[in-house]
Amino acid sequence: MRAFSWAVCFTLFLVASPCAQPTQVDDIPALIARVHQLPEDARANYNLGLAYFRQARLNDARPLLEKATALSPKSLEAWKALSLVLLGLNDFPSAAEPLQHACELAQGYEDTCYLEGRTLFLLARYDEAVKPLEKALRNAPAEDQAKLHRAAALNLDKLGNAADAEREFHAAIRAYTARERSRDDPRLDYGSFLVRQGRAAEAVQPIERALAAFPLSPQANAELGRALLDLDRPQSALPRLQKAVELDPGAWAVRMRLGKAYLRLGRAEEGERELRTAREAWANADHGSSKVK
Repeated sequence: MRAFSWAVCFTLFLVASPCAQPTQVDDIPALIARVHQLPEDARANYNLGLAYFRQARLNDARPLLEKATALSPKSLEAWKALSLVLLGLNDFPSAAEPLQHACELAQGYEDTCYLEGRTLFLLARYDEAVKPLEKALRNAPAEDQAKLHRAAALNLDKLGNAADAEREFHAAIRAYTARERSRDDPRLDYGSFLVRQGRAAEAVQPIERALAAFPLSPQANAELGRALLDLDRPQSALPRLQKAVELDPGAWAVRMRLGKAYLRLGRAEEGERELRTAREAWANADHGSSKVK
Protein backbone atom coordinates (compact mmCIF):
# COMPACT_ATOMS: atom_id res chain seq x y z
CA MET A 1 0.00 0.00 0.00
CA ARG A 2 1.01 3.61 -0.26
CA ALA A 3 2.87 4.84 2.78
CA PHE A 4 0.32 6.34 5.11
CA SER A 5 1.04 9.29 7.40
CA TRP A 6 -0.51 7.94 10.57
CA ALA A 7 1.01 10.74 12.64
CA VAL A 8 -0.86 13.33 10.58
CA CYS A 9 -4.07 11.31 10.64
CA PHE A 10 -4.10 10.89 14.39
CA THR A 11 -3.05 14.49 15.00
CA LEU A 12 -6.12 15.57 13.06
CA PHE A 13 -8.24 13.07 14.99
CA LEU A 14 -6.94 14.33 18.32
CA VAL A 15 -7.69 17.94 17.47
CA ALA A 16 -11.21 17.01 16.37
CA SER A 17 -11.88 14.89 19.45
CA PRO A 18 -14.40 16.32 21.95
CA CYS A 19 -11.95 15.58 24.76
CA ALA A 20 -9.15 17.54 23.13
CA GLN A 21 -10.48 21.02 22.59
CA PRO A 22 -7.44 23.34 22.49
CA THR A 23 -9.39 26.23 24.01
CA GLN A 24 -10.04 24.37 27.26
CA VAL A 25 -7.76 25.41 30.14
CA ASP A 26 -7.07 22.92 32.92
CA ASP A 27 -5.89 23.72 36.42
CA ILE A 28 -2.91 21.37 36.31
CA PRO A 29 -1.62 22.13 39.84
CA ALA A 30 -5.05 21.38 41.30
CA LEU A 31 -5.31 18.15 39.33
CA ILE A 32 -1.82 17.09 40.47
CA ALA A 33 -2.80 17.79 44.07
CA ARG A 34 -5.91 15.69 43.61
CA VAL A 35 -3.86 12.72 42.37
CA HIS A 36 -1.48 13.09 45.32
CA GLN A 37 -4.46 13.13 47.63
CA LEU A 38 -6.20 10.17 45.95
CA PRO A 39 -3.51 8.19 44.08
CA GLU A 40 -5.79 5.16 43.61
CA ASP A 41 -8.75 7.14 42.32
CA ALA A 42 -9.45 6.35 38.66
CA ARG A 43 -11.17 9.67 37.95
CA ALA A 44 -8.33 11.72 39.45
CA ASN A 45 -5.76 9.91 37.31
CA TYR A 46 -7.96 10.21 34.25
CA ASN A 47 -8.57 13.93 34.69
CA LEU A 48 -4.87 14.75 35.04
CA GLY A 49 -3.96 12.45 32.16
CA LEU A 50 -6.59 14.09 29.99
CA ALA A 51 -5.31 17.55 30.93
CA TYR A 52 -1.79 16.57 29.87
CA PHE A 53 -3.24 15.09 26.70
CA ARG A 54 -4.93 18.40 25.87
CA GLN A 55 -1.55 20.10 26.23
CA ALA A 56 0.08 17.50 23.94
CA ARG A 57 2.18 16.25 26.87
CA LEU A 58 1.64 12.68 25.78
CA ASN A 59 4.47 11.06 27.74
CA ASP A 60 3.13 12.64 30.92
CA ALA A 61 -0.41 11.57 30.11
CA ARG A 62 0.42 7.94 29.38
CA PRO A 63 1.14 6.54 32.89
CA LEU A 64 -1.83 8.35 34.37
CA LEU A 65 -4.23 6.98 31.77
CA GLU A 66 -2.70 3.52 32.05
CA LYS A 67 -3.43 3.64 35.78
CA ALA A 68 -6.93 4.95 35.16
CA THR A 69 -7.73 1.99 32.89
CA ALA A 70 -6.27 -0.45 35.43
CA LEU A 71 -8.41 1.06 38.18
CA SER A 72 -11.52 1.35 36.02
CA PRO A 73 -11.36 -1.31 33.29
CA LYS A 74 -14.96 -0.67 32.18
CA SER A 75 -14.35 3.01 31.42
CA LEU A 76 -14.71 3.66 27.70
CA GLU A 77 -13.42 7.20 28.01
CA ALA A 78 -10.25 6.08 29.81
CA TRP A 79 -9.44 3.39 27.23
CA LYS A 80 -10.17 5.80 24.41
CA ALA A 81 -7.96 8.54 25.85
CA LEU A 82 -5.13 6.07 26.46
CA SER A 83 -5.37 4.71 22.91
CA LEU A 84 -5.24 8.20 21.44
CA VAL A 85 -2.18 9.04 23.52
CA LEU A 86 -0.41 5.89 22.32
CA LEU A 87 -1.36 6.59 18.72
CA GLY A 88 -0.08 10.13 19.12
CA LEU A 89 3.22 8.64 20.33
CA ASN A 90 3.28 6.36 17.25
CA ASP A 91 3.32 3.35 19.59
CA PHE A 92 0.92 1.33 17.47
CA PRO A 93 1.64 -2.11 18.99
CA SER A 94 0.78 -0.77 22.46
CA ALA A 95 -2.29 1.06 21.14
CA ALA A 96 -3.93 -2.09 19.77
CA GLU A 97 -5.13 -3.47 23.13
CA PRO A 98 -6.62 -0.18 24.47
CA LEU A 99 -8.37 0.30 21.16
CA GLN A 100 -9.78 -3.21 21.41
CA HIS A 101 -11.17 -2.48 24.88
CA ALA A 102 -12.63 0.84 23.72
CA CYS A 103 -14.25 -0.76 20.69
CA GLU A 104 -15.72 -3.61 22.76
CA LEU A 105 -17.16 -1.17 25.30
CA ALA A 106 -18.63 1.13 22.67
CA GLN A 107 -22.38 1.23 22.28
CA GLY A 108 -23.30 2.36 18.79
CA TYR A 109 -20.72 4.05 16.60
CA GLU A 110 -17.26 4.82 17.92
CA ASP A 111 -14.26 5.95 15.91
CA THR A 112 -12.15 3.70 18.13
CA CYS A 113 -13.40 0.62 16.24
CA TYR A 114 -12.22 2.15 12.97
CA LEU A 115 -8.91 3.13 14.56
CA GLU A 116 -8.47 -0.36 15.97
CA GLY A 117 -9.02 -1.88 12.54
CA ARG A 118 -6.61 0.53 10.87
CA THR A 119 -3.98 0.03 13.56
CA LEU A 120 -4.18 -3.74 13.23
CA PHE A 121 -3.95 -3.29 9.46
CA LEU A 122 -0.80 -1.21 9.91
CA LEU A 123 0.62 -3.98 12.09
CA ALA A 124 -0.19 -6.56 9.36
CA ARG A 125 -2.69 -8.27 11.68
CA TYR A 126 -5.27 -8.44 8.93
CA ASP A 127 -7.41 -11.28 10.34
CA GLU A 128 -7.83 -9.40 13.62
CA ALA A 129 -8.77 -6.19 11.82
CA VAL A 130 -11.90 -7.71 10.26
CA LYS A 131 -14.07 -7.73 13.40
CA PRO A 132 -13.61 -4.09 14.53
CA LEU A 133 -14.07 -2.82 10.99
CA GLU A 134 -17.28 -4.81 10.64
CA LYS A 135 -18.56 -3.41 13.95
CA ALA A 136 -17.70 0.13 12.87
CA LEU A 137 -19.51 -0.36 9.57
CA ARG A 138 -22.67 -1.67 11.25
CA ASN A 139 -23.11 1.53 13.22
CA ALA A 140 -21.38 4.20 11.11
CA PRO A 141 -23.12 7.43 10.10
CA ALA A 142 -23.37 8.22 6.41
CA GLU A 143 -20.43 10.64 6.45
CA ASP A 144 -18.06 7.90 7.63
CA GLN A 145 -19.22 5.15 5.30
CA ALA A 146 -16.64 5.88 2.60
CA LYS A 147 -13.59 5.64 4.86
CA LEU A 148 -14.89 2.50 6.55
CA HIS A 149 -15.68 0.65 3.33
CA ARG A 150 -12.28 1.73 2.02
CA ALA A 151 -10.55 0.38 5.14
CA ALA A 152 -12.44 -2.90 4.84
CA ALA A 153 -11.53 -3.18 1.16
CA LEU A 154 -7.83 -2.61 1.78
CA ASN A 155 -7.84 -5.18 4.57
CA LEU A 156 -9.70 -7.79 2.53
CA ASP A 157 -7.26 -7.24 -0.31
CA LYS A 158 -4.37 -8.03 2.04
CA LEU A 159 -6.21 -11.18 3.09
CA GLY A 160 -6.34 -12.26 -0.56
CA ASN A 161 -10.13 -11.96 -0.75
CA ALA A 162 -10.31 -10.10 -4.05
CA ALA A 163 -14.05 -10.53 -4.66
CA ASP A 164 -15.11 -9.11 -1.30
CA ALA A 165 -12.46 -6.41 -1.50
CA GLU A 166 -13.85 -5.28 -4.84
CA ARG A 167 -17.36 -5.18 -3.40
CA GLU A 168 -16.15 -2.96 -0.55
CA PHE A 169 -14.27 -0.68 -2.98
CA HIS A 170 -17.49 -0.17 -4.93
CA ALA A 171 -19.36 0.68 -1.72
CA ALA A 172 -16.64 3.14 -0.70
CA ILE A 173 -16.75 4.88 -4.08
CA ARG A 174 -20.53 5.21 -3.92
CA ALA A 175 -20.27 6.87 -0.50
CA TYR A 176 -17.23 9.03 -1.28
CA THR A 177 -17.23 12.77 -1.90
CA ALA A 178 -14.22 14.70 -3.16
CA ARG A 179 -14.29 16.89 -0.06
CA GLU A 180 -12.36 14.12 1.63
CA ARG A 181 -8.58 14.00 1.50
CA SER A 182 -7.00 12.71 -1.69
CA ARG A 183 -4.86 10.13 0.11
CA ASP A 184 -8.10 8.47 1.22
CA ASP A 185 -9.74 8.48 -2.22
CA PRO A 186 -11.15 4.96 -2.75
CA ARG A 187 -11.17 5.50 -6.51
CA LEU A 188 -7.40 5.66 -6.41
CA ASP A 189 -7.14 2.59 -4.18
CA TYR A 190 -9.55 0.70 -6.42
CA GLY A 191 -7.56 1.61 -9.51
CA SER A 192 -4.37 0.38 -7.86
CA PHE A 193 -6.17 -2.83 -6.88
CA LEU A 194 -7.28 -3.37 -10.48
CA VAL A 195 -3.75 -2.87 -11.78
CA ARG A 196 -2.46 -5.50 -9.37
CA GLN A 197 -5.23 -7.81 -10.52
CA GLY A 198 -3.97 -7.47 -14.11
CA ARG A 199 -6.94 -5.29 -15.09
CA ALA A 200 -5.11 -2.09 -16.00
CA ALA A 201 -7.60 -1.15 -18.71
CA GLU A 202 -10.39 -1.01 -16.11
CA ALA A 203 -8.16 0.90 -13.70
CA VAL A 204 -7.67 3.96 -15.89
CA GLN A 205 -11.12 5.48 -15.39
CA PRO A 206 -11.27 5.46 -11.56
CA ILE A 207 -7.69 6.74 -11.32
CA GLU A 208 -8.42 9.51 -13.83
CA ARG A 209 -11.43 10.55 -11.72
CA ALA A 210 -9.26 10.69 -8.62
CA LEU A 211 -6.63 12.70 -10.49
CA ALA A 212 -9.23 15.14 -11.82
CA ALA A 213 -10.31 15.86 -8.23
CA PHE A 214 -6.73 16.23 -6.97
CA PRO A 215 -4.38 17.07 -9.88
CA LEU A 216 -1.40 17.55 -7.56
CA SER A 217 -1.69 14.15 -5.93
CA PRO A 218 1.64 12.36 -6.47
CA GLN A 219 -0.06 9.01 -5.87
CA ALA A 220 -2.78 9.60 -8.47
CA ASN A 221 -0.24 10.68 -11.07
CA ALA A 222 1.98 7.70 -10.25
CA GLU A 223 -0.85 5.17 -10.37
CA LEU A 224 -2.17 6.46 -13.67
CA GLY A 225 1.33 6.30 -15.10
CA ARG A 226 1.66 2.74 -13.84
CA ALA A 227 -1.63 1.65 -15.39
CA LEU A 228 -0.75 3.23 -18.74
CA LEU A 229 2.68 1.65 -18.67
CA ASP A 230 1.10 -1.76 -18.04
CA LEU A 231 -1.09 -1.11 -21.08
CA ASP A 232 2.08 -0.51 -23.13
CA ARG A 233 1.30 3.18 -23.55
CA PRO A 234 4.64 4.68 -22.45
CA GLN A 235 4.06 7.96 -24.31
CA SER A 236 0.89 8.57 -22.29
CA ALA A 237 2.44 7.26 -19.07
CA LEU A 238 5.51 9.49 -19.27
CA PRO A 239 3.99 12.89 -18.28
CA ARG A 240 2.09 11.33 -15.39
CA LEU A 241 5.22 9.64 -14.03
CA GLN A 242 7.25 12.80 -14.55
CA LYS A 243 4.67 14.78 -12.59
CA ALA A 244 4.63 12.21 -9.81
CA VAL A 245 8.41 12.41 -9.45
CA GLU A 246 8.28 16.20 -9.55
CA LEU A 247 5.75 16.19 -6.70
CA ASP A 248 7.55 13.49 -4.71
CA PRO A 249 11.23 13.24 -5.73
CA GLY A 250 11.94 10.58 -3.11
CA ALA A 251 9.51 8.02 -4.51
CA TRP A 252 12.04 5.44 -5.69
CA ALA A 253 9.42 3.01 -7.09
CA VAL A 254 7.93 5.73 -9.28
CA ARG A 255 11.39 6.70 -10.52
CA MET A 256 11.92 3.08 -11.48
CA ARG A 257 8.79 3.15 -13.61
CA LEU A 258 9.76 6.49 -15.08
CA GLY A 259 13.08 4.99 -16.10
CA LYS A 260 11.30 2.09 -17.79
CA ALA A 261 9.03 4.50 -19.66
CA TYR A 262 12.03 6.40 -20.98
CA LEU A 263 13.68 3.16 -22.12
CA ARG A 264 10.55 2.02 -23.96
CA LEU A 265 10.53 5.33 -25.77
CA GLY A 266 14.15 4.90 -26.82
CA ARG A 267 15.44 7.58 -24.44
CA ALA A 268 18.17 5.42 -22.99
CA GLU A 269 20.25 8.09 -21.26
CA GLU A 270 17.29 9.47 -19.32
CA GLY A 271 16.03 5.99 -18.57
CA GLU A 272 19.34 4.80 -17.16
CA ARG A 273 19.62 7.98 -15.09
CA GLU A 274 16.25 7.38 -13.43
CA LEU A 275 16.91 3.69 -12.87
CA ARG A 276 20.29 4.47 -11.33
CA THR A 277 18.75 7.08 -9.02
CA ALA A 278 16.05 4.61 -7.97
CA ARG A 279 18.58 1.85 -7.26
CA GLU A 280 20.75 4.19 -5.20
CA ALA A 281 17.74 5.28 -3.17
CA TRP A 282 16.81 1.65 -2.53
CA ALA A 283 20.37 0.75 -1.56
CA ASN A 284 20.38 3.62 0.93
CA ALA A 285 17.09 2.36 2.39
CA ASP A 286 15.41 5.59 1.29
CA HIS A 287 12.21 3.99 0.03
CA GLY A 288 10.47 7.28 -0.67
CA SER A 289 7.39 8.83 0.83
CA SER A 290 4.86 7.38 -1.59
CA LYS A 291 5.31 3.67 -2.08
CA VAL A 292 3.06 2.43 -4.80
CA LYS A 293 0.92 -0.65 -4.63
